[in-house]
Amino acid sequence: MNEKDNLSQNKSARSQRLASNIILCFFAAFNILFFTPMDIFLANAPDIAFPIRPLMLFMGLVTFGAFAVMFLACHFTKGKANNIIRSIIFGASMAFYIQANFLAINMGVLNGSQYEPTLPKAALSCVIWLVILAAPFFILIKFPKIFDNVTSYIPAAIILIQALTLIISAYINIYKYDNDTIVEIFESDTRWVCTATDLETYSKNKNLIIILADEYDSFCFDNAVKEAPDSVSEFDGFTYYTNTVGKFDLTPPSIAYITTAELKPSYKNLTFYDIVSENFNAKFYFDAVNPTASAISRYSNNLVSKKVSPEDIFGYADGIYKISFFRCMPEVAKPLFQSSGNIANELDSKLMDKVKINGETQYRCDTLDFYNLMPRELKTIDENVFKYIYLFGLHDPRNITADLERDTQNNISADEEAVAVNKVVNEYLKILKKNGVYDNSEIIFMADHGHYYAKKYPLLMYKPANQTEKGIKVSNAPISYDDLYPTLIKLAGGEPEARTIFDIGENEERVRHFESTNEDITGNIKQNPQ
Repeated sequence: MNEKDNLSQNKSARSQRLASNIILCFFAAFNILFFTPMDIFLANAPDIAFPIRPLMLFMGLVTFGAFAVMFLACHFTKGKANNIIRSIIFGASMAFYIQANFLAINMGVLNGSQYEPTLPKAALSCVIWLVILAAPFFILIKFPKIFDNVTSYIPAAIILIQALTLIISAYINIYKYDNDTIVEIFESDTRWVCTATDLETYSKNKNLIIILADEYDSFCFDNAVKEAPDSVSEFDGFTYYTNTVGKFDLTPPSIAYITTAELKPSYKNLTFYDIVSENFNAKFYFDAVNPTASAISRYSNNLVSKKVSPEDIFGYADGIYKISFFRCMPEVAKPLFQSSGNIANELDSKLMDKVKINGETQYRCDTLDFYNLMPRELKTIDENVFKYIYLFGLHDPRNITADLERDTQNNISADEEAVAVNKVVNEYLKILKKNGVYDNSEIIFMADHGHYYAKKYPLLMYKPANQTEKGIKVSNAPISYDDLYPTLIKLAGGEPEARTIFDIGENEERVRHFESTNEDITGNIKQNPQ
């Protein structure tokens, strides 16, 4: 009977140890190789717009591979060696988990600038890591009877929490963003790519052109013009609206509101796109996210739906893992995983097919890339032509000097980058003039939101067709971004149901509402921008 009991107890102990090894090793792999990257992906899904299923499959395979290696190391070692290995795995896993979820604060913005932790912060991080790594060895020595439970129950509880977190995050994405992009992220294996098709094509009769520079405001424009007056030498016939209040401080809701008048960026109201595509040969050059390519792809053939390739998956996974390790690593190791920009830029930079898509050049929203891509010789057609051109503008990473050279340290100031943006747009306008399509073009040069003062005051300039005046005219009319949607409807050939920017008098007193801060703004913003 005793022998049977011993066999039974040994079998039970082996089963418990097997289960403990499985849970511990799965937690170690799942935490850093699946949960953290997926958590980052879901938190930024609307800006990434990459199908999640191929990434989940790839990361699942990587996670399983790491789990298998650690499990085999635990399973085929005995006694003291086994305890040491499990202590190392548990300590390291808990250190990564605590760093990523509780210590990842005040790390700055992912904007491509060099991350350099302060000495006190780095020292404190090292101390915390050493304590966490030493904790399982302390438990093993002082409380050996509870060691197996500690290395099993704690990982099991965290795995459950992480799984629920991912499920809730996915649900919030689907619920919050009821547009086609989010649906495609979860349901398709394709991604949208914007190409430079027909970038050189304009109309002999009428052109409507929108150039949108992200995060550019009138304060930056004033500073840039003061620093480099020649950077706007070709801006003949433009009216510069110096007293403009935006609607949102982020790109997705801002661009959606400008073109749909929706407070939620769902792109259900496509009236502007319907009208402009009916009256113009329309082309949209943007990042395939803002606006959502899936919502407006039927209006333009330069948007391509492409099945993701293994290179795409490897590139995105590489980018997400880099950002994940930056989040999980101790302070002293973070510079090794330095980001090249914000999350969307970091991931896009990893794609292997950056040059050609189905034989067409991929459109890059980077301002300097646009400058190099701009056709210097244009061709004209009889149809009216509409172009929407989106540039990163002053958005991070700011890495274009006033001399239009790339700064690898990404430490260019907003005002210097504004000079660069002006020079690029100035060259574009010069090309339009040289090719005889400037005069018949209505051009809007604008931003989605500003840079200074809580991003409330975006740049807005407009040039009507057949405008013969030289230089830039200034208007202090109190413009709200509420006025932009009806303005675009009118310019596209429709009948606006509200006043346009042309209907606002310079001496008019208005209350303009900035949605992001629920703030009402009156008066001239240049007199009291705060």
